Amino acid sequence: MSMKDKRSKLPATERSPEWQDEEPQEGTRWRFLLVPAVVIVMVGAMVWLLQAGQDDSVGASTQITFGGKASGVAPKVGATAPEFTLPSLDGKSVSLSSYRGKVVLLNFFATWCPPCRAEMPDLQATYKELKDKGFEIVAVDLQEDQATVSGYAKSLGLGFTVLLDKNAEVFGQYHITGLPTSYFIDRGGVVREFTIGGLNKKLILQKLEKLF
Repeated sequence: MSMKDKRSKLPATERSPEWQDEEPQEGTRWRFLLVPAVVIVMVGAMVWLLQAGQDDSVGASTQITFGGKASGVAPKVGATAPEFTLPSLDGKSVSLSSYRGKVVLLNFFATWCPPCRAEMPDLQATYKELKDKGFEIVAVDLQEDQATVSGYAKSLGLGFTVLLDKNAEVFGQYHITGLPTSYFIDRGGVVREFTIGGLNKKLILQKLEKLF
């Protein structure tokens, strides 16, 4: 007679704990199989999300408020980018229209914005790679002094144009609500795409493919 048969003939009070644990119940078997499967699915989902984030973005946007007010109509894809003139870090007046004939990435940022800082190395790397092909980055800072922005640009090794919007007039003109925000402008000065949030080099190059 098997151990199982002997146990089944004993009163419940006489069955030892060892006998009760000898053969797991059917529900327990399913739990043993289900838990590892759930863990594998969760780990796979986390890996996929991490990879997707690396491909598309380096950080979420930072919501902002500033003293300036929105003015005019917000820039639209397919329309000419609104013209403006601002001082550069070396004190020169620079107009957006002076870059007509080049592909321009117009970037709005602030030195205190974490996603802005995170994307800057990739902006610089892309600029260095494509500047000889008619590509320009124009970065507009939000209401900070020249010394602060100059130190920031120097520490990150930025070689592209950085402008100072001390009164947030251009931020209002472009209806900026989150940092960083980037506009992709073709050689004719027309907005072809815009993005709110951090960018990496792979994503920048994907967007620029349509403009070269």
